[in-house]
Amino acid sequence: MEQGDEKRKFIRYNLHAKGSMTLDGQTQDGIVTDISIGGIFLQLDVPLSQDDVDKECEAVLCAEVEDEEKSVEFVSRIVRVTEDGVGLFFVDMTQEGKDQLHDIIVELRKLKK
Repeated sequence: MEQGDEKRKFIRYNLHAKGSMTLDGQTQDGIVTDISIGGIFLQLDVPLSQDDVDKECEAVLCAEVEDEEKSVEFVSRIVRVTEDGVGLFFVDMTQEGKDQLHDIIVELRKLKK
């Protein structure tokens, strides 16, 4: 791998959960396909514009774990826009939110096995 090819600092997990994002007052629902402690990739039916890169948005990750819906909300920055969705980097998340995200990742990984 050439230097600069991989900018990610956190391990990504290919897990699926419900998600949504709100940008400029518009909310879109989607599917989270990659999750890490640093961010998520959110598949969307309606792609965003490349002009949206670097904008901040609010996002929610929801997962059903042991018959209970768990969710975490966070402020994020759009770091990538593709025809399939957006890469979001967590900008502002409380310690409680980080703990909730960690718990969701652990539980989703257990379900995938």
